[in-house]
Amino acid sequence: MRIFVGLLSLVVLALVLSAGAAQDKATPPDKEKSPFTGDYTGVFKGRSLNPNFPDNQKGSFKVTVTSDGKLKAEIRNTTLDFTNEMTGKINKDGEIESEATILKQVYTFRGKVTKTKEGHFQATLKQYLGKDAVVELDMKAK
Repeated sequence: MRIFVGLLSLVVLALVLSAGAAQDKATPPDKEKSPFTGDYTGVFKGRSLNPNFPDNQKGSFKVTVTSDGKLKAEIRNTTLDFTNEMTGKINKDGEIESEATILKQVYTFRGKVTKTKEGHFQATLKQYLGKDAVVELDMKAK
């Protein structure tokens, strides 16, 4: 009888725990708003590490970051005279990964974003099609 009651207690405990776990999965916790949420405009400068590309590229950047950390940007490179879009994600710690198609090639950008006391969005990104360039951003909130 003790074994039966002990097993019954374990079954009830397992059902309670699994019901609690199912309830946790059914009602996700409120998502935390990205600390980088907002619209930003500013300039960029790029230092190319690849001798096949011009060094000291410049241009403008417009970025929108949604509350879940997704970003969409318009990049205007005045050195090479082109405009393109960048999409990606910034996590809560400011780690960014994004992609842009530049002159028919897809590049990945990774780096770190910070937000200053004044609300500026600052980042240093490494551009990958290999390790071609470092891009620095300094943008003011709109």
